[in-house]
Amino acid sequence: MAVLEGLGGYGALEGHAMETQETGRELGGGGPREGRHSYARIEDMPQWFQEKAGGCILRGYRPCHQTYSFYLRSLLSLHNETINIWTHVVGALFFLWQALAMPFVGDFNSFLLLFAVGGLLCFGASSLFHLLLPHGPRAYGILLKADYAGVVIMIAATCATLYGVLFHCHSSAQLAAVLAVSILGVLLSTMITTLACFGRPSQQATAIRVLCFIIYRSALAWDVGRTALDLAASGSPTSTFTSQ
Repeated sequence: MAVLEGLGGYGALEGHAMETQETGRELGGGGPREGRHSYARIEDMPQWFQEKAGGCILRGYRPCHQTYSFYLRSLLSLHNETINIWTHVVGALFFLWQALAMPFVGDFNSFLLLFAVGGLLCFGASSLFHLLLPHGPRAYGILLKADYAGVVIMIAATCATLYGVLFHCHSSAQLAAVLAVSILGVLLSTMITTLACFGRPSQQATAIRVLCFIIYRSALAWDVGRTALDLAASGSPTSTFTSQ
């Protein structure tokens, strides 16, 4: 009887362990433990995450629905987002250093500072997205939109810097080009943060995002190209570099 009772207690304990393991798998916490973190395979992750991940990467996932401090600590561990996170963190730190080291005097320094700030926002938003994306579906959608908005900001800052230098000798053309960049950037950023398709990965959403970026960049190229041609036709130099 004592043996049977012991086996019964072991069976109950085993059943509890299996139930705990299944619960961990539902949270994306199943899988082998490596270092201080538990990593999961794609089939162990929640359904919402599997739909967003696409199934191309099979293992090395951090568990979902953890605290923000957990994901901050994962900066120092090796998982399938480590390279994505650190390449963007290094980029953000580089642009931060550039922004802090940039003097606030000079003809082009204001545009170069704008470029550095744009790079900081772009790489910073992407760092946060890759670092915190398993936190939950709502955080994933918000961070994905911030990531895309950062790309728009980087495009706008790059174009504004280029056009500010290109039309240095023509203040009216310079102002028109920078305003076009800014207005179109604000419109596209507003679209990204309000439309639901920018917060979820799908073939249709990807096509819409690519189309928006192509239209944005093409509109800027057409506007500035037209201005440059008008100046060339009038015989005026576009910048101090072409006039020398």
